[in-house]
Amino acid sequence: MKNICEVTGLPVSKIDAFNQIEIGENYATSFEMIGDSIFFMKTSGDMETADLGKLVAERNEFLDLFFTKQGKDPKSRKVVEIRDLSQTRGRPDHHNKNIQTEFILSPDNRMLAFVMIGVPKVSELIYKVGLAFIGSPIPIKICKNYTEAVTYAQNLLIKAKGCDQEKVPVQNRKWFYEDDTFSVEITLPQNNIIVIKGRGYLSKSEIPKLEKLINELYTSGVLQKTRYFRVVDYTHITGTTLQGRIGYLNIWKKFFQKYNAYPTISYICGANYNVKSSIKLLGKFINYNIEFVDTVDEALSKIENQKHESPIQNIKEFKITTNDVNKLISIIGNVAWEMQDLGLEEIVFQDFNNPLDEVVDAVRVLSGDVKSLINNEKKIKTELEIQNQMLRNAKEEAQEANTAKSRFLDTMSHELRTPMNGMIGFIDLLLDTNLNDEQREYAKYIKKSTYSLLEKVQDVLEYTDLENINSSQIKDYIRIQDLIEQLQNKTELQVNKKLEVRYEIDEKVPEYLMIEESCLCKIFNILINNAIKFTPSGYISIFVRFVELEKEEKNVIIQFGVEDSGIGIPTEKHDLIFETFTQVDSNISRNYEGTGLGLAIFKKMVANLNGYVDLESEEGKGSKFTFTLSLKYK
Repeated sequence: MKNICEVTGLPVSKIDAFNQIEIGENYATSFEMIGDSIFFMKTSGDMETADLGKLVAERNEFLDLFFTKQGKDPKSRKVVEIRDLSQTRGRPDHHNKNIQTEFILSPDNRMLAFVMIGVPKVSELIYKVGLAFIGSPIPIKICKNYTEAVTYAQNLLIKAKGCDQEKVPVQNRKWFYEDDTFSVEITLPQNNIIVIKGRGYLSKSEIPKLEKLINELYTSGVLQKTRYFRVVDYTHITGTTLQGRIGYLNIWKKFFQKYNAYPTISYICGANYNVKSSIKLLGKFINYNIEFVDTVDEALSKIENQKHESPIQNIKEFKITTNDVNKLISIIGNVAWEMQDLGLEEIVFQDFNNPLDEVVDAVRVLSGDVKSLINNEKKIKTELEIQNQMLRNAKEEAQEANTAKSRFLDTMSHELRTPMNGMIGFIDLLLDTNLNDEQREYAKYIKKSTYSLLEKVQDVLEYTDLENINSSQIKDYIRIQDLIEQLQNKTELQVNKKLEVRYEIDEKVPEYLMIEESCLCKIFNILINNAIKFTPSGYISIFVRFVELEKEEKNVIIQFGVEDSGIGIPTEKHDLIFETFTQVDSNISRNYEGTGLGLAIFKKMVANLNGYVDLESEEGKGSKFTFTLSLKYK
């Protein structure tokens, strides 16, 4: 029993005994051959009840019988196997999965490739995951539909060795692409003749899909190093854009040159004035002859009879009057100045087949293209204006929010600090009165807690206001020696007698550096307070070191830092301590108190000044925090 495959034009062979074979409860399959090398299997039913071992056995028996009838050795023949699973449901059990895996991996499966269509999502996932782990000695592909699967198989067979490819006819091959707005069908009714039928609206978005389709046509091997006849049917094309037309033309040019295969002549069928004019306007890009005909059959008849007139034979004389020329110029002027829109059916010249009619048609097309480009430009400008306005609004809102936040922080800073400073003042007064030992101890504890709370409030307020600290705050040159000495004196007053406070300024450091003094003091105070907190004895060193000159910027690179002999920080915790509300471990938080914001503030402040921070520390061996800035000097 034989039919013809609509996609390939190859004969389809079936054997009655292998039609709707029961392969388990509620599961059946049918086999057929497309040509000599494409084995097609259609299954239906519940995959959970299938017996894939029986399926493989029935499949091998069918192939043996088919090739034996052909007078060929069944064991030496290889096929591209296509399985249609669109009518199946469920998924195979573990046992059947193993059978399928062993079958695919077996060197005796007689397969060049394994193709599936209509695969349920669960089964598709199983195949993909399985293949990712075990790999496959043959190509395995999941296709969307029958046409894609058979086309893939046909192209694969053309490239494969060991198959009787001379028996795969070129005639009646088909390539097809379709979406919601546009479709294309390419067929080969005869050797060296291709017919292209389009339907719908061709826009720029369709070009990548068309390029993929035309690539499949050329890579199939039917159009390489040859001259051929091309027939293009525009009967059902509803419209195109300028970008669509140019993109379509460029695709063909690309493959003409790549595969050295050019049309001898291209017959354009069913084209309206718009299509004809568009093609003529792109004439300088086309290096082959074009002839307009009414139908595909007429084009094929012309090819068959070789009735191709030379361009000289097609030249006819027409009389063009001055009035015709003036009318044409007027039409072009009206379009150019947008004074008049040319109607699609408007008759401009009364003479039948006046050659200037084609010029008017071309003007119509150009007018439409220009208006389309103008409208697109207006649309883009409108969208840009809307986006720019949205950006301006967002910027204004951000500025307003930042201003409101700054006002809030200023208010909160005053409202929180004022009562707390009052509490501290009254506690000092209380401590000057006659208190017994127990009362004095309580008062000291209240004072210590109040200072601790004030410090935490200060940290939080400073952290939330960090974006206001940046390089634009630079105001004047400061004498770095004076600032470091002030910091040393202040630090000596804060520490106990077991701590030595040192300072060091590299002699290469310029005397004056340009930086906002209060900002630099804040950064140093964070590092110094941190060193005091975690250094019960030993030393604290404040230093400023010269790194290098930046001649192009007329700046100097300076490294500032604080080093201590305190408890140190484990290497694996170095990055962690710069995060907000973070300390090395919970014991430190309990023993030394603090918000865990200090070093986060330090890092953010330095970053806002376009600098960078660094840390050298080992547990039990002290710490050295540095920050490096590029500054103007004198």
